[in-house]
Amino acid sequence: MARIDGRMLTQAAVHRVADLSARQRDVSVPSSARDFDVWDELATSFPNRYLEYGRQIDSKLNAMVANLADAAEPVVFCGCAGHKVNIGAGNPELRSVVGDKICQKNGTFALLWRIEKGMLAVSLRAAKGTDVSVMAERCGGRGHAGASAFKLPLNTVKKDWFFEHYILHEGASDEDQ
Repeated sequence: MARIDGRMLTQAAVHRVADLSARQRDVSVPSSARDFDVWDELATSFPNRYLEYGRQIDSKLNAMVANLADAAEPVVFCGCAGHKVNIGAGNPELRSVVGDKICQKNGTFALLWRIEKGMLAVSLRAAKGTDVSVMAERCGGRGHAGASAFKLPLNTVKKDWFFEHYILHEGASDEDQ
């Protein structure tokens, strides 16, 4: 038995839930499952219904990620060749996973863009050895070497220039920014 928040949970229930991959657990467990009766039911039914449901969602997510990564087009930003894709106003975790997939393929960086709340929002993800924080800072953003971001208001000259140069085209030259 394990004691969590003053309640006892059988060791078998703890191990059944712990054996799942983190992502399968995240997509399988309802976000409202915060009481022990629900967890006891989940732990006994995971090998059947919830685990399969988690695998199906994980499979669908992997297919979506692959499709978005495959749709990425070449871009040169701040002198570095990478790939760009319109990620839509999706989940931030999805942006990270798609960015990581693109970086695995190209070995440099991913530029993930979307229109959100009156802004052109750009997320940058980097493969080891590429520092996207410098790229984000150039456009008024911030972050760290592996993941950075910036936003440009839609009705501005800077957004128009960025969109024309990097989204509509490959951005081969940076000297006039």
